[in-house]
Amino acid sequence: MIFIVIVVLAVAGYFIYKKVQEKNQPDTTFTGRAFMDPEEYRKQEELQNRKAGAEEAAAGSSEPRPFKVASGVKLLLVDDDKKDIYHLTQLAEAVGAEVVTADNGIQCLDTVKNHSFDIIFIARDMSRMDGVQTFRNMKKQEMKLSEDVKVFAVVNRDSDEPAVFFEREGFSGVLRKPVGEYLFCQALADSLPKEKVIADDALLQEIHMMAGHEKKLQESGIQLSAALMNYGGNVKQFREEAAAFCENYEEESGSIMDSLYAGNAREYMDKVREKRNLSKKLGALYLADMFDDHVNMAKNQDMDIAEASWRNLELEWEHVVSGFSQWLGRNDTITSATEILAKDE
Repeated sequence: MIFIVIVVLAVAGYFIYKKVQEKNQPDTTFTGRAFMDPEEYRKQEELQNRKAGAEEAAAGSSEPRPFKVASGVKLLLVDDDKKDIYHLTQLAEAVGAEVVTADNGIQCLDTVKNHSFDIIFIARDMSRMDGVQTFRNMKKQEMKLSEDVKVFAVVNRDSDEPAVFFEREGFSGVLRKPVGEYLFCQALADSLPKEKVIADDALLQEIHMMAGHEKKLQESGIQLSAALMNYGGNVKQFREEAAAFCENYEEESGSIMDSLYAGNAREYMDKVREKRNLSKKLGALYLADMFDDHVNMAKNQDMDIAEASWRNLELEWEHVVSGFSQWLGRNDTITSATEILAKDE
């Protein structure tokens, strides 16, 4: 009897041991991918990605698919402003380009003598030698390694020089600071040979479309790329909040001005802080900086300074509202609180 019990326990122990071993074995369930033709696998992955992109677009999201350039694409960035160089470097590295930087025109001329580049971005305004003169000198010197290089001028936000001026100088195009992501990618896509651009036709069309929107908004001090990052790529939500920003302008500017002329520093600070945060979220970064200045004025009880500089703030606010209105296809007549007050008098 005891022998039978021992045998039963031994058998049970053996089966338990086998179960544990099977549980600890790696999952070898056949999925088909390991034995699938690589080209067929790539096509299936692409189909899945397109389907996911279509679902996102239907939901109102336009978070861009990654635009990339081929390995070995080399860019030269020329600017004496470290902040602008850093911004362009971030954009370039995000698409997989190799980056070389130059702090001024003279350093740029030395660099192009010994290195080849696919595209060069030169700041228009630099000390010692500006971007236009740098490009003129570049064309005069021997530059055998970069004879076919494309060169873009990067101008300041408030530059009023016409694009035709740069075209006559031989530049391939003009970008305005801070350079937007879509406009930057468009410059690369239009300048590089097709074999150096990793993007299908649908993605290129999307980039060109968004670059058009970005350029239009940029004219009014609005950075589309920065704004869409805040909205997770949701264009619909961005447009809705931009529309509300326009609709509420007269009422909110009047309310803020009431607090200003009443000398209520705390109330004024709270109101302009709220508008600063919203302006920043919407990509109106220069306007957000101006609101931030007024936050600090109120914090320091410098209400006389705030009052003296109010009109400049209001003009930039109107400029942004006007830009959004045109982009949204609205025909609103923008009347500032200052103008309303003048009419009442």
